[in-house]
Amino acid sequence: VMVDDKPRENGVRNVATIPEAIAKGLPLPVLAPPEIRAERKALLQELGDVHERQAEIAAWVAERVSIAGTEAEHQQQSKSLGELISSQEEVLQELHAAEARLAQVNEHDPVQSNRPDREAARDTAIAAVEKALAELRAPHTDQVEESQRAAVTAIGNLTGSLKSHEWAAKIGILTILVIIAWQAIARGPLKMIPAPLLAVLAATGVAAWLSLPVLYVEVPERLQDGLHIVNWTSLRDMPVGSLALNALMIAVIASAETLLCASAVDRMHNGPRTKYDQELIAQGIGNVFAGMVGGLPMTGVIVRSAANVQAGAKSRLSTILHGGWLLLFVVVLGFLLKMIPTACLAGILVYTGYRLINPKNFVTLWKQDRGEAIVYLITVVMVVSTDLLIGVATGIVLAALKLVLTFSNLRTKLQVNAAESRAMLSLAGAATFLRLPMLADELDRVPQGAELHVDFQRLDYIDHACLELLMNWAKQHESTGGKLILDWDSLHARFGRDGAHRQHVSGPKSRVAATVD
Repeated sequence: VMVDDKPRENGVRNVATIPEAIAKGLPLPVLAPPEIRAERKALLQELGDVHERQAEIAAWVAERVSIAGTEAEHQQQSKSLGELISSQEEVLQELHAAEARLAQVNEHDPVQSNRPDREAARDTAIAAVEKALAELRAPHTDQVEESQRAAVTAIGNLTGSLKSHEWAAKIGILTILVIIAWQAIARGPLKMIPAPLLAVLAATGVAAWLSLPVLYVEVPERLQDGLHIVNWTSLRDMPVGSLALNALMIAVIASAETLLCASAVDRMHNGPRTKYDQELIAQGIGNVFAGMVGGLPMTGVIVRSAANVQAGAKSRLSTILHGGWLLLFVVVLGFLLKMIPTACLAGILVYTGYRLINPKNFVTLWKQDRGEAIVYLITVVMVVSTDLLIGVATGIVLAALKLVLTFSNLRTKLQVNAAESRAMLSLAGAATFLRLPMLADELDRVPQGAELHVDFQRLDYIDHACLELLMNWAKQHESTGGKLILDWDSLHARFGRDGAHRQHVSGPKSRVAATVD
């Protein structure tokens, strides 16, 4: 995005095309005459607005058209689409009005190799919008949604043909350099000025001064145009199973991402700690309302949260103000947002993401627990090669499997002294119900009438099922004249709760002769 390139359909393609994106941004841009740069930038922004309006028309169509229903309902839906015809005609008129200006830009463009692609994109966009208009006027709704999607894509490609990868890359690099320089030279009260804010001002100023043909932030003319209330027409075509599965996946992954983000942010500052339950409740309520108005699901994001902390945030009020400032700018100062190059915002995210990378932490993790490190690496690979949802879901599943393996790892060693009729059973790891058969086999090997000592010093965990097995075996073993001797006080201190176990004590060692509550 920092070179105004189009993200690919999956993570693998994105990674594979990073060299291509860098190559697009490396060449020194050619500076066309000021009037041509100004015309190209103005045309690029106007076509961006046209693209935004076409996307809104497509969303309105999706709200009114349903595959299901009777013939009478389809006729009623077709009539309701008539209200959108005037808006679609305006989009077509603006495309025709841009033809002459596009020809002028092509004529004076220093890079003539761009001309055929722009002309082809123009013809495709006009043809796609004409077909979308014809489908709105038709008495049926079979192809109307498909034609709308094609029109949105075609206008987006036309807008993209006017952008300059080279200039976008330079804007992104300028943004990163300003952040680095300001953090290095700012002293005293100057530190109150956030480096990313200064970088946005600098990059926006340069882009405006040189009238650079790069992509800029797109904002709806009216905030309500971006709201699309969920209705029965849009829900009836949604497969219930798919809807439930995606809702569950988003809920789980978004919750996990928020918890991980909050935990990471807590380590970056000394202010108030996160209230995790409160965060998840608020996120759930917010996502319900966001979905009802056609908004995207929200979750905690580490990059923007880290940028917030690095800007000097001290309390939770900073996150509330973050949303307030966004609302204010969209509603009142939308024209200022349209002046910001998207490459500038991408540059901030690239720098912030780089700052989050800490190889030393991974080296430490590898030394402490290689299993955790392997889960970490696989999660990173899956996030990069697929997407965030699949990557985090993979990490959660692997972590759960590792937990199961950890709690199923029990090592036992039985030493029998037949001459003294004594035995020593050493336990290490985790004694859970998954290892009941192993523990039972070791107890069965104890000779009848022998005195069994159990060593728990290297045991990390023991659950109720294993304790119950020991208690029951002790009763049976005592009936043959044997004894079970263990350091009950140590066991109770490490694994028990007050009143959780009852036992009879005889000397420093406790002979178990009761059940477990």
